[in-house]
Amino acid sequence: YNMGFRFRKTFRLGNGFNLNFSKSGVGYSWGNKLFRFGKTAKGKIRKTVTIPNTGVSYITETEPANDGKIKDKSFDDIINEVSNNLESRLENEEENKDSSNSN
Repeated sequence: YNMGFRFRKTFRLGNGFNLNFSKSGVGYSWGNKLFRFGKTAKGKIRKTVTIPNTGVSYITETEPANDGKIKDKSFDDIINEVSNNLESRLENEEENKDSSNSN
């Protein structure tokens, strides 16, 4: 059970670049409403994919490997996975509409 106060101040520097100050230190991120990539104050790599105006997002946070490479899926793999999931959901919704209209 880990509770406590949090502090973070974000400075938006333009062109999608943010500088974040927290109790843990300084982090940064770059991106737009859909995709954001950054490094936390603790040195973890954070990648975020967001569906705008829905409050829905998918975040991965990983420790960089000793060789500096990211251990998990590539950002492109995550984007493809999210877009494929969205396409499947949209197709299912269309099929459900079609079947309910035919009844």
